[in-house]
Amino acid sequence: MILLQMFFALFVVAFASAQMMPQLVIVHQMNKNLKPLQLSKLKIDIKVTGNLATTTMDITYFNPNNRQLEGKFYLPLNRRQTVSRFALEVNGYLREGVVVEKARATQIFEDVERRQIDPGLLEMVSGNNFKARIYPIPPNGFKRLVIASEQELEQTERGYLYRLPLQFEQKVSDFSIHVEVFKQKIKPLLFQSELNQIEFKNWHELYLADFVQKDYLANRSLSFVLPQSETSRQFVYSCPTDGLDYFYLTLTPKIKTELKKLPENIVLFWDVSSSAEKRDLQKELKILDGYFQKIKDARLKIVTFNFQILEEKEFVIKDGSWQNAKQYLLKLQYDGGTQLGALDFSRYQADEFILCSDGLSNIGSDKPKLGSRPIVVINSSPNANHVFLQQLASQSRGRYFDLNTLTIDQARQLLLQKPFLFMKARVVKGKVKELLPAQVREMTNQFSVAGQLVSEQVVINLQFGDGKHVLFNKRITIDKSKDLIDDPIVRRIWAQKKLNELSVNFSENEEKFVQLAKDYGIVTPKTSLLVLDRIEDYVRYKVIPPEKELREQYFVRVQQQEKTEEQQTKSHLEEVVKMFNNRCLWWQDSKFRKQKWIEQESVEVEDSSMPESRGDVDRILQAFTREERLRALPEGQPSRAVRAGARALIGSNGEMDALAVLTSGAEAPARPVGPNMAKIKIKKWDLQTPYLKALKKCLPGRQFETYMTFKQGYANSPAFYFDVADFFADQGKTELALQVSTNLAELELENHELLRMLAYRLIQMQQYKLAISMLQKVVKLRPFEPQSYRDLAMALEQTGQYQKAVDLLYKVVTTPWDQRFPEIELIALEEMNNIIALHGQRLNLKDIDKRLIKNLPLDLRIVMTWDADNTDIDLWVIDPNNEKCYYQNRYTKIGGYLSKDFTGGYGPEEFLLKKAPRGSYKIKANFYGDHRQILSSSVTVFVDIFTHYGTKQQKKKSMHLRLKNVEDLQDIATVEIQ
Repeated sequence: MILLQMFFALFVVAFASAQMMPQLVIVHQMNKNLKPLQLSKLKIDIKVTGNLATTTMDITYFNPNNRQLEGKFYLPLNRRQTVSRFALEVNGYLREGVVVEKARATQIFEDVERRQIDPGLLEMVSGNNFKARIYPIPPNGFKRLVIASEQELEQTERGYLYRLPLQFEQKVSDFSIHVEVFKQKIKPLLFQSELNQIEFKNWHELYLADFVQKDYLANRSLSFVLPQSETSRQFVYSCPTDGLDYFYLTLTPKIKTELKKLPENIVLFWDVSSSAEKRDLQKELKILDGYFQKIKDARLKIVTFNFQILEEKEFVIKDGSWQNAKQYLLKLQYDGGTQLGALDFSRYQADEFILCSDGLSNIGSDKPKLGSRPIVVINSSPNANHVFLQQLASQSRGRYFDLNTLTIDQARQLLLQKPFLFMKARVVKGKVKELLPAQVREMTNQFSVAGQLVSEQVVINLQFGDGKHVLFNKRITIDKSKDLIDDPIVRRIWAQKKLNELSVNFSENEEKFVQLAKDYGIVTPKTSLLVLDRIEDYVRYKVIPPEKELREQYFVRVQQQEKTEEQQTKSHLEEVVKMFNNRCLWWQDSKFRKQKWIEQESVEVEDSSMPESRGDVDRILQAFTREERLRALPEGQPSRAVRAGARALIGSNGEMDALAVLTSGAEAPARPVGPNMAKIKIKKWDLQTPYLKALKKCLPGRQFETYMTFKQGYANSPAFYFDVADFFADQGKTELALQVSTNLAELELENHELLRMLAYRLIQMQQYKLAISMLQKVVKLRPFEPQSYRDLAMALEQTGQYQKAVDLLYKVVTTPWDQRFPEIELIALEEMNNIIALHGQRLNLKDIDKRLIKNLPLDLRIVMTWDADNTDIDLWVIDPNNEKCYYQNRYTKIGGYLSKDFTGGYGPEEFLLKKAPRGSYKIKANFYGDHRQILSSSVTVFVDIFTHYGTKQQKKKSMHLRLKNVEDLQDIATVEIQ
């Protein structure tokens, strides 16, 4: 399977030119000969009614390579836009996406993808950024997708402005744009449009425009305005599916401006996280220049922060000059993750707070503590969490400045004024339900209201003012018979406004929020658009298909499936009890342990079939996949061909003597481990990377500067931050190591593997609170993976939250998981019983099956996890007899046991030994397989070594290392039992 990462920023319909332009790029470092995908057809359809616009792109691209690919594309949209449609061509037909809970959609996509079936997924990540995943893109074949966005157009002096940036770098074989403008009295006009070969023509009650070209280089933007003769417009849509009448009205209110009292004491919070460097810092500084010139004299405190408060410095603004403070800001370096919850505005005395940030909080808490003064929020990044920043400003009676939609002069002018607010909407005549907005809102040059009509005609009075006094009233009549249009965008705009209201107190409204998004087909931070291929997949995952012709089959099949699932759920707990009883038998009976070792070694093989060398073994086994080899043999037996009684031994050179035969007298003398009798020697991990070489050579005072220099070239490399953090930790610079580590959260929005990797690292650094926040995000992103709950439970245990840890581990035990996670219930049971044994007096165990409560103390327990899905890392433990315990030799003669092999990612794999004989236990990690579909990278392995596990003398040593690629075998540590 070819490995691909395709960044396809398909389109951005935005007012600001700062938005990212469309581009199609293939990044593939492992195959330099990979040809770029070719845009075969691009059909753009634009539909505008009043100030409501829908842009649909129908895209077909061609894969000229002989290999199948998986694609990713990213869509950074402005805060007025939402994705309303995502469809893929399947077997010659367009299959529409269905809105599903985000985590569930991810689970379904990945499950279907593993079975080599065509799925598609579009999801919202942080801010208003969207990411789509498409699989497969056939070799020497075409892939067609359709994606649409909706928006309320921005009001300008000339009218409503529509802008479509186009900047493709390769020609499109078939290119077309079709525009329809409804209910427009004045002819649309091109405005600063680079694409000027297009002309609007009047036809009945609409204006049409078309542009069609062959072999066209689409690198010129289309921009037009819709002049308005009225100060307000209103539309009504009757929905045939739910029977409701939705209305929408927009108006340009008479904004009454009043100068505010200028502050004398200002606290400026300046975001210096890695992502903050992507802001237009010069634009922000120019706006502050003008503002401080008007203020003249004031005290200024600058507070810098990333995932924590870094520094507070005080300055004086004198006669409008703030050069010392400005120079301080210009010299700042940007590094680390972002935790907006680190901000406590109530700690500071000020007349006004100013926050300069993109609002993308990615580590720890995202809820700052408000003070008693207004917060002026300034953001210049197009990729920002606009909803959060707007709410933060509104809740503090401040103001949000999105510099992507404001000029410098406009922002400076607004900074000097009191906010002009929408205060209330009152129904004067008729009946209306769900009139939105229902909360106070800051006014700009445009305002809109939406709701559900109960009467055929209603009169609504809108009130505007300064928050205390009504300064302006506007009365509007909505008449269904006159204002009716056939455009469902009105319905979804109302739903979007309702979602914005619910998001203010999201923790209380999450269930309503998700259901509303699903009902109205809107992609949100909690919902995604999923495309499936077959009716079997819709039934398996209980996703109602969008096509009517499939629904009848769907409901019949789901009814049958539910009966089967009910029986499986009942039997799962009994299966776990049976597995646990077997584990208890292994722990209790040394004869049983030895019998298991004998059973796995008794594979009868004819002499003539036995390979003569390790090379012969490899050649034979390479003809089969690992899964085929394992399925071909009885459970618990090795897949290697050996004589009866043959054993795999490890020689002094560390390589496997494939056919060495056990000799008498090889068994080490057994001796129970006593307190302080185990020593752990960790293998020093000495990487020879250019940046580590440079850091080791430079003076301590220049190390951070050296790191920042190399960061420019390694900014997107997780391994870079991991390695440098380890370097600083070894130097005793723990705070700096922590800061560097948190950059992992900035690399890709909501990447569960990066979050998991960072959490493991934070646990090793004893930053448990931050680690828990990361793992809580992982649970939300990956609730269908048992490791998500286990990892969180382990972190909670470290902070004394034993009840929560036990409850999460019991969830792992009692939930039927995918077959990719064999017997993970047993691992969770060991850890749950360990907590119960050590802290049982504090726990409520009434809901736990008593058959599963039993502590099994161990002299030695080794647990290995890793950060990458769809990878196979093997744990090897070589005992004092030189017997290697690994997936083909899971039971050793001295009583060692290795858990079942995790071939699909994450682990954990564990080695258990009840009574440890004296001698050395060598621990290794082997990178066996990698079947990730996207661009592969190294895998980070985390290992915990326990001695006296399950007793009061329990001790733990943690370490990590990186495996670069398949077949990489690394020493981890040696445990010396004395």
